[in-house]
Amino acid sequence: IGFLFGSAIFFTALSAVALQYMSPVTVARVADAEAIAEARRVAAERKAAQATDASRRGSALTNKGSAPVNRTSLTLTQQMSSTPQQLLAQPCAVITESSMPFPRVTLVFQDLRYFVPNPSYTGNGKGKEAGSVPVRLELLKGITGHAEAGQLTALMGGSGAGKTTLMDCIAGRKTVGEITGNILVNGHVKEQ
Repeated sequence: IGFLFGSAIFFTALSAVALQYMSPVTVARVADAEAIAEARRVAAERKAAQATDASRRGSALTNKGSAPVNRTSLTLTQQMSSTPQQLLAQPCAVITESSMPFPRVTLVFQDLRYFVPNPSYTGNGKGKEAGSVPVRLELLKGITGHAEAGQLTALMGGSGAGKTTLMDCIAGRKTVGEITGNILVNGHVKEQ
Protein backbone atom coordinates (compact mmCIF):
# COMPACT_ATOMS: atom_id res chain seq x y z
CA ILE A 1 0.00 0.00 0.00
CA GLY A 2 2.83 2.37 0.79
CA PHE A 3 4.37 1.71 -2.63
CA LEU A 4 1.12 2.65 -4.42
CA PHE A 5 0.72 5.79 -2.32
CA GLY A 6 4.32 6.83 -2.96
CA SER A 7 4.03 6.09 -6.70
CA ALA A 8 0.88 8.20 -6.97
CA ILE A 9 2.54 11.19 -5.31
CA PHE A 10 5.73 10.79 -7.38
CA PHE A 11 3.94 10.56 -10.74
CA THR A 12 1.56 13.41 -9.89
CA ALA A 13 4.50 15.67 -9.06
CA LEU A 14 6.36 14.52 -12.19
CA SER A 15 3.32 15.25 -14.36
CA ALA A 16 2.91 18.73 -12.87
CA VAL A 17 6.58 19.58 -13.53
CA ALA A 18 6.43 18.18 -17.09
CA LEU A 19 3.27 20.11 -17.92
CA GLN A 20 4.74 23.31 -16.50
CA TYR A 21 7.84 23.10 -18.71
CA MET A 22 6.13 21.74 -21.84
CA SER A 23 3.26 24.24 -22.00
CA PRO A 24 3.88 27.15 -24.38
CA VAL A 25 4.06 30.60 -22.93
CA THR A 26 0.95 32.51 -23.91
CA VAL A 27 1.09 36.26 -24.06
CA ALA A 28 -2.11 38.26 -24.15
CA ARG A 29 -2.01 40.56 -27.14
CA VAL A 30 -3.89 43.81 -27.02
CA ALA A 31 -5.11 45.08 -30.35
CA ASP A 32 -3.43 48.25 -31.56
CA ALA A 33 -5.93 51.13 -31.54
CA GLU A 34 -4.50 52.53 -34.79
CA ALA A 35 -4.83 49.17 -36.54
CA ILE A 36 -8.43 48.87 -35.37
CA ALA A 37 -9.25 52.38 -36.58
CA GLU A 38 -7.62 51.66 -39.96
CA ALA A 39 -9.52 48.37 -40.31
CA ARG A 40 -12.82 50.12 -39.49
CA ARG A 41 -12.10 52.86 -42.04
CA VAL A 42 -11.31 50.28 -44.74
CA ALA A 43 -14.46 48.32 -43.86
CA ALA A 44 -16.59 51.46 -44.09
CA GLU A 45 -15.10 52.32 -47.49
CA ARG A 46 -15.68 48.77 -48.71
CA LYS A 47 -19.28 48.85 -47.48
CA ALA A 48 -19.91 52.15 -49.25
CA ALA A 49 -18.35 50.79 -52.46
CA GLN A 50 -20.51 47.67 -52.26
CA ALA A 51 -23.64 49.76 -51.73
CA THR A 52 -22.94 51.88 -54.81
CA ASP A 53 -22.01 48.77 -56.80
CA ALA A 54 -25.22 47.04 -55.74
CA SER A 55 -27.31 50.06 -56.70
CA ARG A 56 -25.62 50.13 -60.13
CA ARG A 57 -26.33 46.44 -60.62
CA GLY A 58 -29.94 46.83 -59.48
CA SER A 59 -31.06 47.52 -63.04
CA ALA A 60 -29.13 44.51 -64.39
CA LEU A 61 -31.06 41.84 -62.52
CA THR A 62 -31.70 38.56 -64.27
CA ASN A 63 -35.16 37.11 -64.92
CA LYS A 64 -35.02 35.22 -61.63
CA GLY A 65 -34.54 38.45 -59.76
CA SER A 66 -31.08 37.60 -58.49
CA ALA A 67 -28.15 39.98 -58.58
CA PRO A 68 -24.82 38.76 -59.90
CA VAL A 69 -22.47 37.77 -57.12
CA ASN A 70 -18.82 38.84 -57.21
CA ARG A 71 -16.73 35.95 -55.90
CA THR A 72 -13.06 36.32 -55.15
CA SER A 73 -11.24 33.26 -53.86
CA LEU A 74 -7.84 33.40 -52.25
CA THR A 75 -5.63 30.37 -51.75
CA LEU A 76 -4.67 29.40 -48.23
CA THR A 77 -1.10 30.63 -48.69
CA GLN A 78 -2.37 33.99 -49.98
CA GLN A 79 -4.66 34.29 -46.97
CA MET A 80 -1.90 33.42 -44.52
CA SER A 81 0.59 35.85 -46.04
CA SER A 82 -1.95 38.69 -46.20
CA THR A 83 -2.32 41.24 -43.44
CA PRO A 84 -5.78 41.86 -41.97
CA GLN A 85 -5.93 45.17 -43.84
CA GLN A 86 -5.22 43.41 -47.15
CA LEU A 87 -7.91 40.82 -46.44
CA LEU A 88 -10.41 43.57 -45.61
CA ALA A 89 -9.62 45.31 -48.88
CA GLN A 90 -10.54 42.21 -50.94
CA PRO A 91 -13.97 42.35 -52.59
CA CYS A 92 -16.53 40.11 -50.95
CA ALA A 93 -19.66 38.39 -52.23
CA VAL A 94 -22.68 40.68 -52.24
CA ILE A 95 -25.85 38.80 -51.37
CA THR A 96 -29.14 40.57 -51.66
CA GLU A 97 -32.55 39.42 -50.51
CA SER A 98 -33.55 38.78 -54.11
CA SER A 99 -30.77 36.22 -54.57
CA MET A 100 -32.31 33.78 -52.10
CA PRO A 101 -32.76 30.35 -53.72
CA PHE A 102 -36.17 29.86 -52.09
CA PRO A 103 -39.35 31.91 -51.80
CA ARG A 104 -40.04 33.88 -48.64
CA VAL A 105 -42.77 32.30 -46.51
CA THR A 106 -44.92 33.74 -43.74
CA LEU A 107 -46.57 31.13 -41.53
CA VAL A 108 -49.64 31.75 -39.36
CA PHE A 109 -51.41 29.20 -37.16
CA GLN A 110 -54.66 30.00 -35.34
CA ASP A 111 -56.42 28.06 -32.58
CA LEU A 112 -54.38 24.92 -33.31
CA ARG A 113 -55.63 21.87 -31.38
CA TYR A 114 -54.32 18.29 -31.53
CA PHE A 115 -56.30 15.33 -30.22
CA VAL A 116 -54.99 11.74 -29.86
CA PRO A 117 -56.76 8.55 -28.72
CA ASN A 118 -56.49 7.98 -24.96
CA PRO A 119 -54.54 4.75 -24.26
CA SER A 120 -56.22 4.48 -20.81
CA TYR A 121 -59.70 4.37 -22.34
CA THR A 122 -60.85 0.76 -22.61
CA GLY A 123 -64.16 1.41 -24.32
CA ASN A 124 -66.15 -0.93 -22.07
CA GLY A 125 -66.73 1.58 -19.26
CA LYS A 126 -64.61 -0.40 -16.77
CA GLY A 127 -61.48 1.76 -16.93
CA LYS A 128 -60.12 3.89 -14.12
CA GLU A 129 -63.26 5.30 -12.49
CA ALA A 130 -65.68 4.56 -15.30
CA GLY A 131 -66.92 7.68 -17.01
CA SER A 132 -64.03 9.93 -15.93
CA VAL A 133 -61.60 8.70 -18.61
CA PRO A 134 -61.94 10.73 -21.83
CA VAL A 135 -61.98 8.98 -25.20
CA ARG A 136 -59.25 11.25 -26.53
CA LEU A 137 -56.56 13.53 -25.09
CA GLU A 138 -56.01 17.13 -26.18
CA LEU A 139 -52.22 17.64 -26.48
CA LEU A 140 -52.29 21.12 -28.03
CA LYS A 141 -54.95 23.48 -26.71
CA GLY A 142 -55.75 26.53 -28.84
CA ILE A 143 -52.22 27.52 -29.89
CA THR A 144 -51.96 30.69 -31.99
CA GLY A 145 -48.80 32.23 -33.45
CA HIS A 146 -46.93 33.37 -36.52
CA ALA A 147 -43.46 33.25 -38.07
CA GLU A 148 -42.54 36.05 -40.45
CA ALA A 149 -40.22 35.69 -43.41
CA GLY A 150 -36.71 36.92 -42.69
CA GLN A 151 -37.22 36.91 -38.90
CA LEU A 152 -35.66 34.51 -36.40
CA THR A 153 -38.37 32.89 -34.32
CA ALA A 154 -37.65 30.90 -31.14
CA LEU A 155 -40.04 28.25 -29.84
CA MET A 156 -39.22 27.82 -26.18
CA GLY A 157 -40.71 25.75 -23.41
CA GLY A 158 -39.94 23.20 -20.76
CA SER A 159 -39.46 19.50 -21.28
CA GLY A 160 -42.71 17.89 -22.37
CA ALA A 161 -44.40 21.22 -23.11
CA GLY A 162 -45.30 20.18 -26.68
CA LYS A 163 -42.73 22.04 -28.80
CA THR A 164 -42.02 19.07 -31.08
CA THR A 165 -45.70 18.17 -31.23
CA LEU A 166 -46.51 21.72 -32.36
CA MET A 167 -43.82 21.70 -35.04
CA ASP A 168 -44.93 18.24 -36.26
CA CYS A 169 -48.55 19.42 -36.49
CA ILE A 170 -47.57 22.52 -38.45
CA ALA A 171 -45.37 20.47 -40.79
CA GLY A 172 -48.11 17.85 -41.29
CA ARG A 173 -46.01 14.99 -39.91
CA LYS A 174 -48.61 13.68 -37.46
CA THR A 175 -50.39 10.57 -38.75
CA VAL A 176 -52.36 9.66 -35.62
CA GLY A 177 -55.07 11.81 -34.12
CA GLU A 178 -56.92 14.88 -35.30
CA ILE A 179 -55.57 18.40 -35.92
CA THR A 180 -58.04 21.29 -35.87
CA GLY A 181 -57.51 25.02 -36.42
CA ASN A 182 -56.11 27.09 -39.27
CA ILE A 183 -52.59 26.90 -40.71
CA LEU A 184 -51.91 29.59 -43.32
CA VAL A 185 -48.83 29.77 -45.55
CA ASN A 186 -48.50 33.19 -47.23
CA GLY A 187 -52.19 33.75 -46.56
CA HIS A 188 -53.34 30.47 -48.15
CA VAL A 189 -54.71 27.51 -46.21
CA LYS A 190 -52.07 24.77 -45.88
CA GLU A 191 -53.12 21.43 -47.33
CA GLN A 192 -52.53 18.71 -44.71
